[in-house]
Amino acid sequence: MERQKQNFLNILNAYVNGTDIELEKPDYNEIFHLAKINSLEAVVYSTLKQNKIVLEDTIMSKYENIFNATVVYSVKQEYVANEVIKLMTEHSIRHILFKGIVIKELYPTPELRTMGDIDIIIDSENREKVYELLKNNGFEFDEYSSHSEVLNYKKNGVLFEIHTSLFEKEFFNGINLKEYYKSCFEHAVNINNLTYEFDVNEHFAYIILHMAKHFVDGGCGIRMLLDIVFYIKRHKDMDWEYIRSVLVQFGVWDFTECILSIGIDLFNVKSPVEKVEVNDKIIEYMIDGGVFGYEDKNLDAIRINEGDSSLAGRVIKMLKIIFPSHAELQRRYSWAKSSPKILLPYGWLKMWHFRLFKQKEKSFERVKNAFLNNNDALKHLEMMKSVGLRKD
Repeated sequence: MERQKQNFLNILNAYVNGTDIELEKPDYNEIFHLAKINSLEAVVYSTLKQNKIVLEDTIMSKYENIFNATVVYSVKQEYVANEVIKLMTEHSIRHILFKGIVIKELYPTPELRTMGDIDIIIDSENREKVYELLKNNGFEFDEYSSHSEVLNYKKNGVLFEIHTSLFEKEFFNGINLKEYYKSCFEHAVNINNLTYEFDVNEHFAYIILHMAKHFVDGGCGIRMLLDIVFYIKRHKDMDWEYIRSVLVQFGVWDFTECILSIGIDLFNVKSPVEKVEVNDKIIEYMIDGGVFGYEDKNLDAIRINEGDSSLAGRVIKMLKIIFPSHAELQRRYSWAKSSPKILLPYGWLKMWHFRLFKQKEKSFERVKNAFLNNNDALKHLEMMKSVGLRKD
């Protein structure tokens, strides 16, 4: 493995296990670049400082500011989240907290586990009630970024994803998780009044499934792996027989064994599964891809080519993206959820307007890249096979 990537991992190992850092000819600019794309700058900075490692003044000043901003924003997120929880409780709306807002509490310093948004699940029948409630209390609804089952709201720079379902579509290889999570509250436990969290075992299974989903879509980074590691360190009495049955059912047990084996290798986590051999290329792929695997790769090529598609197959996939079906349009955009099928052409026009003028996408360049660049797609296919998410 490249030296600075190994140094980066050694710093994270020290953070996880509270041990001394071992570094070999560190290049802190490169190390902090890796930390940045994986949203772990504050973690790396605090670990270096705790180990009394002296950095250049310019580097120290820059990342001290990032550290402070991370802590301040985390406190801000918590404040606004408590406001949402209070509003929902006062208006008799039960809700489930999950993902980052729960996982961060497993970290040694919760404020250093960054969150791009706060995820909350509600009953679908409360969708309009929550819309009115949040709108009347200063939250801005983001119509264009919202999906049929995930509504985005923002207040004071804090983004919320209000879910009515955990999965909106087919997972992969024909696997449909939407039915399994049809009633999310069946998998949750009450923690206070109308506030729920997922059962420990169910949440862990979901985190693995969510990680696998990201890997299929383009990759997943080291922060997701740290979530797994801290989850296992905190919850030592999980029902692994049950967890395995869920993950086998959805075809991701090989992926789970691979991810847990990486955790064993990198962070000495005590895993109940038998360790399997892991290629360093997988670890480097996760590091290079950043938090959600989006860094330094052509996601359009990955999603259109799938590594081995014919030209005709790629054209058909591209046309489906440009001219989505009525059902796909309704799934993808909240504004299309109740539109009749006869308005499908209008829906296409609205989607194109959004992508070209609201998101300001370089759409023609994306189409060209999807067809001409197949190297990233081939590499992604290789990684998918290596982690057990593709068998062919």
